[in-house]
Amino acid sequence: MKKTVTILLAAALTMASVPAFAADAVTATPNSSSVLVNGTDTKFEAYNIGGYNYFKLRDISYSLNGTTNSFSVAWDAENNAMSLTTKAEYTAVGGEMAVSENTDKKSAVASDSKVLVDEKEVTLEAYNIDGYNYFKLRDLGDALGFTVDWNAETSTISITTAAETTEEGTTTETPAEGTEEGTTTETPAEGTEEGTTTETPAEGTEEGTTTETPATESTK
Repeated sequence: MKKTVTILLAAALTMASVPAFAADAVTATPNSSSVLVNGTDTKFEAYNIGGYNYFKLRDISYSLNGTTNSFSVAWDAENNAMSLTTKAEYTAVGGEMAVSENTDKKSAVASDSKVLVDEKEVTLEAYNIDGYNYFKLRDLGDALGFTVDWNAETSTISITTAAETTEEGTTTETPAEGTEEGTTTETPAEGTEEGTTTETPAEGTEEGTTTETPATESTK
């Protein structure tokens, strides 16, 4: 009896020592789809989990740097949070866009890190794979303003940033050389004052008079 109790106690302690996240682990399959960033074929280390594509946050930031949807990434270890700032230049830390030859499935655990976009906390679905956080691509697009499209026929993921915009409703016209912008000039006839109209009188008559040619007398 005593031996049985000892065995049961040992089993209970063993189960208690198993990490809680082990039960939450899911399978991540290496992404085999092509990825276009603004039409350019780009290689990423990405995974498919539950039918959705997950990418490294810094890889996305690196690939969008210099576009209208560029954003910076800062890690706050004290608060276990990642801070993203839109319309900001990304500073590389090394290791971005590294792609391995791995084709094996991986174990992925839901990430508990916080994410702030322009100092506001947002909810983004993410998993930790081999020590790196991978975020659902569509969540990133919604939070940061870029578009994600899927072409099933070609198995292609397209990431498209927002177009450059100009001030709405403004039109710039180039004025004629030597004139003020917005004015219209007319070229007067040679030898006349600007804005006057001249008529050319019939030869041999005074300017402004009218001559008529009499009818020829009829003959019987």
